Amino acid sequence: MATTPIGAANAAARLQSMPEDELLARVLWGEARGEGVAGMSAVAAVVMTRVANPRWWGRDLRSVLLQRAQFSCLMNNDPNLPKLLGVGVADPAYRLALSIARQAIAGTLADETGGADHYLVTAIQDRTKWAKGRAPTAEIGRHSFFRLEGPAPKPKGKAVAIVGATGAATVGGAATLADLSEQLGDVAVLGAQLRGLLALLPGGSLGLAIAAVLVIGAGVLVYRRWMANRESA
Repeated sequence: MATTPIGAANAAARLQSMPEDELLARVLWGEARGEGVAGMSAVAAVVMTRVANPRWWGRDLRSVLLQRAQFSCLMNNDPNLPKLLGVGVADPAYRLALSIARQAIAGTLADETGGADHYLVTAIQDRTKWAKGRAPTAEIGRHSFFRLEGPAPKPKGKAVAIVGATGAATVGGAATLADLSEQLGDVAVLGAQLRGLLALLPGGSLGLAIAAVLVIGAGVLVYRRWMANRESA
């Protein structure tokens, strides 16, 4: 079946405006519609794990799904994008995806991935820098699943939604600016946590030494995650 070309701006607008359960269902359909309940449920589990870790991928479900270059079916050059925008409830796989999406949002969907926050097609693992040599937490259908991050953090203060640029045209500086904006948000969260810890430290040289270790560790954490995002993009 031929698909109608769709502009990046139009695709982005549609993705931003649709209900969250529908958006998640379309991503599940686009990523794993040929793998039935197990495959689509596994992708949904990864999405919800990312939602639970707002430090890196977004502060809510929509921003996690639309994070730049994270879900291939939402990329402008992917043939699945016009297909997933056009699919409807007449399609049995989409109806199944919608049911799985609603379970995931309600918190009733079992996670069979071992808490994975990344996945890829198993056939390309050895050619993918971030996955090469890693042991997957699960292999479901044609995908291998991995956990690259530790337990979900508990940031303090009011979360600010950061919506990714997936579905919209981005070039050079614009993409870099989006990455920088995201990292600055991460630094703000870490800064708030560090200030709380520093207030509890003892005075004198011991306190200064501990403070230095905390600050350096936070900087390394942000840098490593930024590099991981660049490699997986």
